[in-house]
Amino acid sequence: MKEYLVFFVHRHLDFRFPELDALLTMQSLDPTACYSRDANPLSSPLVHIKLPSEAHAKFLSQRGILVKGVYEIWGHGQTYDQVVASVAAFEERTTYVEDASLSWKINVDAFGLKLSMDEQTSRRERFREILPFKGPVVLSNPSNTFLILEDIGVDEAAMTPQRIFFLRTLAGAERNRGRGGARDLVDMQTLKRRAYIGPTSMDAEMALLMCNMALVMPGDLVIDPFVGTGSVLVPCTTFGGICMGTDIDTRVLHGKNNKTIYSNFHQYNLPVPELVRADNSRSPLQCPMYFDAVVCDPPYGIRAGARKSGRRERTPTTPTHRPH
Repeated sequence: MKEYLVFFVHRHLDFRFPELDALLTMQSLDPTACYSRDANPLSSPLVHIKLPSEAHAKFLSQRGILVKGVYEIWGHGQTYDQVVASVAAFEERTTYVEDASLSWKINVDAFGLKLSMDEQTSRRERFREILPFKGPVVLSNPSNTFLILEDIGVDEAAMTPQRIFFLRTLAGAERNRGRGGARDLVDMQTLKRRAYIGPTSMDAEMALLMCNMALVMPGDLVIDPFVGTGSVLVPCTTFGGICMGTDIDTRVLHGKNNKTIYSNFHQYNLPVPELVRADNSRSPLQCPMYFDAVVCDPPYGIRAGARKSGRRERTPTTPTHRPH
């Protein structure tokens, strides 16, 4: 398997590895065979991973909410001499170096430190001899974008790189937006511009993460038994789920001033979910193993308390007498 580097945004650290495991599981890959948590500390946003193909690597950006970018590793080490030697030993580089029709550019970045333009130039010059590209330099949308990346860390007073990488960009963004990855959805579906929201609407980034944790794939049947304003079902529908929601509060289901749950789905040109007014303490759903995923944010008594409809005990009904 080939080596790749996943560059995560440095937030929601506790969800980084669980989401990565979910993304690998969606592709029928064993996470323990692809990377080691012990070798990739949470203090660094970089995860060194092995995958069967470039398509598997690009999928991490297409679905990964915390994924900033995905890269093919050409070389790595603790010093620039080690990295240069590592790139020189990477045989596939000749395909990109010798093809005069491929445009290119090299970016320089560091996690934990801001590099000046002179520092960036000096780092590029280290690779001049082993990477004599025959194609033209194009700064806007070249055929290939390369990245020299230093991992300084967040607590390193000496500002000495712990790891240095030379990478080919596969997916993601130089500035994390507008490059087609799933990370763009965090801004596109923000609650700040959502048509219909309430006090319990789930943050867009967290709702997208929940969708990935539930392994929602196109065609999956998904239910939110506490649907509210539909904030959790929006990302599930975005990724192809066939969704249903229930809620005990008819007011939130019907909406107000021509704004309803359906308004959110129309806003993003998504199929609307099926909605049912239901009390989950006496669920009308009698179909075990029917749904592929249950994704929800249950009421826990802070913003919304638990409610029930009616106090009478339900009269047991035998399966043969249940209405069809």
